[in-house]
Amino acid sequence: MDPLTEKQQEFIRVIELAEVQKHMSPYRWQGVGRKRVDRPAIFEAFVAKAVYNFPTTKMLIAYLHDSTNLRRLCGWESKGEIPSVSTFSRAFEEFSRGGLGQKIHEAMVKQHSGPSLAGHVSRDATEIDAREKPLCKEPKSPQSKPKRKRGRPHQGEAKAAKEPKRMDLQLGRGLAENMADLPTRCDVGAKINAKGYKTSWTGYKIHN
Repeated sequence: MDPLTEKQQEFIRVIELAEVQKHMSPYRWQGVGRKRVDRPAIFEAFVAKAVYNFPTTKMLIAYLHDSTNLRRLCGWESKGEIPSVSTFSRAFEEFSRGGLGQKIHEAMVKQHSGPSLAGHVSRDATEIDAREKPLCKEPKSPQSKPKRKRGRPHQGEAKAAKEPKRMDLQLGRGLAENMADLPTRCDVGAKINAKGYKTSWTGYKIHN
């Protein structure tokens, strides 16, 4: 290979720190049915996508075609071995369904932090594009409550209580109940980016 760039060296450090190969046994081909594309290589490519901050899988695949070093670091010798976008999407669904990211993160915390108490929490939401169709939601039932005029309520008029949001309910529940309540199906998401513009995507959202 050519001399490694700083980003490629960072990618190697992340793979070594996360010890990815220790968690990939459930996703390897077991000799039954049609042989699948190597899942460990695809997962390492997803790690590279995060390291390089590629917004889409298409950009990741295009870079893998151009970068011999990164392609070989992920486990593919030739360009023809790189999977298609749909294969990446199916593999991501398998990783998400098996909770691979959470398991690796949990193992890293136990190994490097142990019983230590974190003094701060960093929160971020990252959009993940997918080629799936968003989940069809059931139409909301028509509201039976009477409409009221806009403006301040009259003296003695009772104001209808708003339905609590998911984040408000999480404060009074346990971790298992909160995790079970989180949506796991493909959906259409939207958020305000760092530049103040509203962006939308079809896929998932991960919180770190």
